[in-house]
Amino acid sequence: LKTKFPLPMLEELHVENDGNLPRSIIDIPAGRFFWDTPKLKVLNVSHYFSYTLPAISSITVFEFTIGRRKFEYRSLLGALQRMSALEDLRLRFENSEDERDGEEAYFDRVILGKVSRFRMCLDTFHLFKPYGLSSQRAFFACLVLPNALELQFQFHGLYSAHDKQITSLAEDYLMFANQQFPRVTSFKVEFRERKYFVGVTDQIVSPAIPLHYLRNLESFTIQCKAPLQIRIYVAAPNRSAVPALRSITLIVGKGALWTSASNLRYWIVNYIYDLQMQGRGDWERFE
Repeated sequence: LKTKFPLPMLEELHVENDGNLPRSIIDIPAGRFFWDTPKLKVLNVSHYFSYTLPAISSITVFEFTIGRRKFEYRSLLGALQRMSALEDLRLRFENSEDERDGEEAYFDRVILGKVSRFRMCLDTFHLFKPYGLSSQRAFFACLVLPNALELQFQFHGLYSAHDKQITSLAEDYLMFANQQFPRVTSFKVEFRERKYFVGVTDQIVSPAIPLHYLRNLESFTIQCKAPLQIRIYVAAPNRSAVPALRSITLIVGKGALWTSASNLRYWIVNYIYDLQMQGRGDWERFE
């Protein structure tokens, strides 16, 4: 027998579950309740929710946190396909390292045609390149947002990479951007190292940011407190493939900009010089 919750005026629903709880404890209450929420627009949930929620087709903003190593991605993909009004998608992978064993995961493409904004946060122990197989990355790769205009990646970790490993997460998640996000005009990437102490220069975040995968990009924002050593040698197929940005926004600490460990200023100057040499860029409107 299910308990019905008639909530005809409810527009926002936020539900938090403890990721350490056994799945059985989470499933039992969800299965016994029938949520009657015909006007629901915003759904913010963690780890699990009722994938057969009647009002799922009316949701415009969906924020979901995955904090489990083993997760049923196909059920979530099915729910996303039924969110026919979805405009703003926010996914967070919390305390989840990539699988290193087992068979390679694969999911059929899921096209979310009305989504205009997409934000993904990857929260791991270290800011490092994920090696091995990954259901999480396969899930990300199957998402197609043909009309998304705003894209945001957040990479959070307790520590930076060990042994000078290169943080190439941005490159890994952008390689098929032309197929997944062909219309994106605004891109923000954030690197957050929670154990970073201002002024420490031996903790370096070294990302690759290959903007040539986002050919219609107009504005780019980068946020980081630690020194940034951006990989310059990530080569585009040709120079003309790099988008001519209208604005670059820096949200950085002193360590990311002014120390000798950072090449952020050089990266910006080098980008502008390349465009000027090609006779590209609207410099009167550039910010």
